[in-house]
Amino acid sequence: MSLDHVLLGALREPASGYELKQRFDTVFRHFWPAEQSQIYRTLQRLESAGWVAGRQAASARGPRRRVYSTTARGLAQLRRWLAQGPIVGDDRHAFVAQVLFLHELDDAAAARDFLAALHSEFAARLAELEAVEARWRTDDPRCPDGLAGADFYAHLTLTLGLAKYRAIAEWAARERGRAEARLPTRGTRARTR
Repeated sequence: MSLDHVLLGALREPASGYELKQRFDTVFRHFWPAEQSQIYRTLQRLESAGWVAGRQAASARGPRRRVYSTTARGLAQLRRWLAQGPIVGDDRHAFVAQVLFLHELDDAAAARDFLAALHSEFAARLAELEAVEARWRTDDPRCPDGLAGADFYAHLTLTLGLAKYRAIAEWAARERGRAEARLPTRGTRARTR
């Protein structure tokens, strides 16, 4: 999956780079994080390719801003990408690699604490997405299955994020217990290697 295509889809309504970053931090966070600098560089490249058009617009605060929208060529490119079918890549999760190598610490308490911190992180992310869904259900009585168009499919991605974060949080809590069981009892030292 490329940031190009995510931005083309995100621009179904015109937006500035700043507004797009806000969407990435809320709507896309659980599956496609992006830095502000990446977003701006990609928007410039998409504009050069003719897939988005930018224009100057007034800002409620501060200087004028550049607002982008998808062009007909960009929409055609997005539709070609969607018509390809699912693009399943390899996920990279640094925290999984860290868990794999926790034995290098030779410290069962540190391993337990790492897993506890991992649980806290994903429990917090889960709570954020649960709050998004709760607001959505409150604001739109059609939620979830009566949602129309783009909102229905956006909700599908939200439920994936909920399931993923819930699974990781539950896994980390369970494995923290297993690491806890490796802690030394009084007078002994736990072997972690």
